[in-house]
Amino acid sequence: QKLVRVVCTEEGFRHEEHGPCAFVPLIGRYGWTQ
Repeated sequence: QKLVRVVCTEEGFRHEEHGPCAFVPLIGRYGWTQ
């Protein structure tokens, strides 16, 4: 996966790549209980 920021400007959309990333669930021991 890669992290991408999409910005809407007067000229249209601009895509900015911010490198690789990994999304993890925020539940359990180090996150929310539910």
